[in-house]
Amino acid sequence: MTTDDQPAHQVADVKLLLDLLDLLPTPDLDDQGEFWEAFSRVQEDGLQADYIVGKLAVWAARAHEEPANPYYAHELADYCLMFFDGENQAMWELLGDRVAAGGRSGRRFAESVCETAWLIYVPLQAAMRREATSTARSAQGVWKLRGELKEVEERGLPADE
Repeated sequence: MTTDDQPAHQVADVKLLLDLLDLLPTPDLDDQGEFWEAFSRVQEDGLQADYIVGKLAVWAARAHEEPANPYYAHELADYCLMFFDGENQAMWELLGDRVAAGGRSGRRFAESVCETAWLIYVPLQAAMRREATSTARSAQGVWKLRGELKEVEERGLPADE
């Protein structure tokens, strides 16, 4: 995948994701350790603050420097989905206190991060899989599925059974 493969709307999504992350304290344990330690404690997977900060700092910096780089965009999106996704009231409250005046803002922030990251992640992940899988193999799977559907139709069964 080259940087030319990334459409303008995906670059805009990367920039929006970076804007969202800019609403949080800088991912730096020395200057903002209190927030990131608290964020780590509310993570359901038990992720450590140094891991979270390390991944966000590196991939956000790289994506900021080269927003059209699909690898950087993919990695940033992947880690955002890992850190901000899920039904987590404690995380939402922590985020809400930092990005706005409480209320649903923490949940809205986490959902916005994940929705934006998903828009970046899906096409890039699909492109990576297409590159890794031969076209013939993909075509065989489609034709096999079509054959199975035809067999179901010939038997007179609904396609979802």
